[in-house]
Amino acid sequence: MSRLRSILGIGIAGACVWWVLRRVEWSPFFSVIAQARWQWIAVAIGSFFLSLMVRSIRWHTIFRWMAPDARPIDTLRPLYVGYLFNNVLPGKLGEVAKLVLITRFTGLGAVKSTVAIAVDRVVDGIGLSIVMGLALAISGTHSRVLIGVWCAGTIVFVGIAMAMWFLARSRLLFSLLGRLGQRFHFLKGIAALEAGRPDLIALQTLPRFLWILTLSILNWTTEGGVFWAAQHALSVPGPETVGILAMGVVSFGGVILSTPGGVGAHEYLSTIALGAVGVSASPALAIAIVTHFILLVPAALLGLGSVITIGWTSVVHTLKSPDLS
Repeated sequence: MSRLRSILGIGIAGACVWWVLRRVEWSPFFSVIAQARWQWIAVAIGSFFLSLMVRSIRWHTIFRWMAPDARPIDTLRPLYVGYLFNNVLPGKLGEVAKLVLITRFTGLGAVKSTVAIAVDRVVDGIGLSIVMGLALAISGTHSRVLIGVWCAGTIVFVGIAMAMWFLARSRLLFSLLGRLGQRFHFLKGIAALEAGRPDLIALQTLPRFLWILTLSILNWTTEGGVFWAAQHALSVPGPETVGILAMGVVSFGGVILSTPGGVGAHEYLSTIALGAVGVSASPALAIAIVTHFILLVPAALLGLGSVITIGWTSVVHTLKSPDLS
């Protein structure tokens, strides 16, 4: 299965790269790159690190609520290792690495860690939907592509959030799932979540939800600043909300188009989003490559640094023989 997933991820990446490159005129592309204003590249890099800081605070805050003794180093190293693995492996396997390592370093069980990660991801999706929705309203664009992506992402993440809320408060439904799990093997994992029900309720209190959501909105706004600054660095005309809209399409679309490090998928989704607001293929690809480099390399280096401090042998041993009790 892992080999098939790898082959599929590489195939999707290749198809995306082919689609993007066939539309590019190389003379305008190199002209845009050659005239880049490096002070704006510095702004883009700073915006990324600000976004990463906010995301790290949110991640640590959620796990501190569940494990009060957890130190920042205990929660952040698994997060950064997850970034590294997502950058080199297909299928979002970095999420599995985060789960295994956060369980080891915080002492939380697999169910509690899964609940925390699920809440983090779902609220993050809602925050992205809010930021992208505001950008759509401000820009006044009527692009069916952008509106369609926003609607689909909103429906999915709000729907999952509502399902989680209902599950947390419906003991009867958990009991029913438990009985079905005894008869059908594929439902046993759902039945096991009964142990995490109190934690799910605790994380869904209004003050905590609003704080996580606020951090998510700030995170996506600053990450959108990477695209915004890249647009100015490359002197590409377009609305000021282009960055937020492109980031929204890349982030929502990346849930489906999963390739190692987002290679190909990031460029494809970026050019689709930028093309929807009138940016031609060559400058759109330039923005895509610059933003991808800024989003990819520093996060991967942080992950590599985390692996080094933990110890490669220790990381491999933990991932091969996880203690998820």
